[in-house]
Amino acid sequence: MEKRNITPWSLTLLAFLFGVQVFAQVNVNMGFNTGQQTFTVNPAGSTFNFYDDGGPGLNYQNNCNFNLSQTTFAPSFNPGNKIRANFVSHSTEGSFDALYIYDGTNTAAPQFNSGNGAPIGGGPAGGFWGASLTGTQWQASPANSTGRLTFAFVSDGSVTLSGWQATISEVFVQACQLIAPANQTVQVGAANCLANVPLALPGNNPAGCANDPGSFLRYSINGGAFVNVNQPYVAPTIQVPVGVYVITWQLINAGGTLLSTVSYTITAQDVTPPTITCPSNIIVNLGPGDCCQYVSWADPVFGDNCQSADGPSTLLQQNVGFTNYWTGYAVNIDNKNPASNLKLTNVNVQASLAGNAAGNYLISVYMKQGTHVGFTGNAAAWTKVGEITANINAGFPTVLLFNVPVNFTIPAGTTAGMYVVANNGGGTGVRMVATIGNAPTEDANLRINQQPGNWVNGLFGGVAFPGENPRPQMRITYNLAGIPTKL
Repeated sequence: MEKRNITPWSLTLLAFLFGVQVFAQVNVNMGFNTGQQTFTVNPAGSTFNFYDDGGPGLNYQNNCNFNLSQTTFAPSFNPGNKIRANFVSHSTEGSFDALYIYDGTNTAAPQFNSGNGAPIGGGPAGGFWGASLTGTQWQASPANSTGRLTFAFVSDGSVTLSGWQATISEVFVQACQLIAPANQTVQVGAANCLANVPLALPGNNPAGCANDPGSFLRYSINGGAFVNVNQPYVAPTIQVPVGVYVITWQLINAGGTLLSTVSYTITAQDVTPPTITCPSNIIVNLGPGDCCQYVSWADPVFGDNCQSADGPSTLLQQNVGFTNYWTGYAVNIDNKNPASNLKLTNVNVQASLAGNAAGNYLISVYMKQGTHVGFTGNAAAWTKVGEITANINAGFPTVLLFNVPVNFTIPAGTTAGMYVVANNGGGTGVRMVATIGNAPTEDANLRINQQPGNWVNGLFGGVAFPGENPRPQMRITYNLAGIPTKL
């Protein structure tokens, strides 16, 4: 049977069509310069096949006006229902013809933003073009009390393509509460002092509500970065040393809204006792007339399977061209490891003369927990973690590198700010060297992150040259922090 296309002259038939089809499936075309149109899912359970103005068989037309080509879908009368759109296909001219999706009915600014710029066809920034919507799902957010989604389209005066097809349905959004797993106690291995722990998935009430299409779970360890777990859910496995770990689970809906969160703990124990090896027995024979004698013996030997506190030292080297310099800079240092603290022990940086005579000058490294952004003028936020007196005897461009021993720990999965300054920021005669650019250098555990970075004025005098993102020549030595010896 040929499916029906709803056009403005046939809107009066919509109520009748729904009245005779319990689960009707009706075609709706985007209007072509005919103004705004609204379709309501009625009865609940019905769906729409939503197409561009050309319908299922034709390309969309040229010169579609954004303000005159808008379609809204509303859920049935239950106020808890939300409209959902699943895109089967999408093909519009890149950079010229764009479809927009709004969380509600307000089209003043895109609510779901593709990140694309404004198409030449005349729409605002944020539309979807090309094939970017194919296979995607969009749903009205919990904060959207209307439950509606609105679509708008714009095309220019040349190329036309096949447009899109989306299934429009409604979802009754019931409250979904996660149930925290029971706390876990595990034992680390005797050989490596580590435990492989399958994380317990949270329960949910009502049962199965976390399996709603488009939703997903995510977890973090000790307040670190979240890791997404997509459907179908499989319990991830983490590796941890001895310690107590707080695991936080969150349920996120299709629109990115947090629905529920719970936490539980994993305690990793070392049950292998330490060893004490005593020296051999000693027999002393006293000489004639002796009542006592001084005796020396070897020290006992102690051992433990978890005796090593930290992992091996690791170097992360960031090499850059020598193109710019200033009194100092601030960047972020990210601990990417979700389970282990990261101890910084050395920072290798570059400095040069810029008018001062060759001589001995201070190079200082300050750090803080959390990003440097917004704190470059706040001296109280920073702690000096290393400082050297360096003999700086060459001007820019220079290859003079200086190693600064530091002592700073970045908690698992978090970010720290680093502030490096020459000569206590006293004038511009001695400067720290960097290039301009924001590409970070990283390995499995650490990231030197200039997204963003800042040149700094003097010693905590605020930002200089905003937006330049200095990327310094830098080498960082670090260890993954372990646990204290049990002895």
